[in-house]
Amino acid sequence: MNKYFALFNLLRIHKIQLNFLQLTILFYINNNNKELALQDISKDLTLPFTTVQRVCESLEKGYFYPDVRRNIKKHTKGYQFIQREYSLRDKRKKLISITKKGQRYISDFIGTIRRNLKN
Repeated sequence: MNKYFALFNLLRIHKIQLNFLQLTILFYINNNNKELALQDISKDLTLPFTTVQRVCESLEKGYFYPDVRRNIKKHTKGYQFIQREYSLRDKRKKLISITKKGQRYISDFIGTIRRNLKN
């Protein structure tokens, strides 16, 4: 039980805080080096497509919010942990891959967990 509590605290104090769903999808993208589309992630993780789409957008661009003063909608500064590119075979399909920044975040995150949960 203490290990789970320590893990929860590590998630809270990390400088870039991702929620459980964001971490799950980021690790899934990192561990699958094949061509991934949003539909594949949705199907494999048994999550609704719109949820996967929203989480991937937050990992790429940031969160969408309205700027009431200017009456416009914009994104916060994104994490840029993933990127979307058009498929070479099918131009209608966008493929998702992890960026160097995303890989660094994952290795840093895993290192932090290993250092603090050795006991």
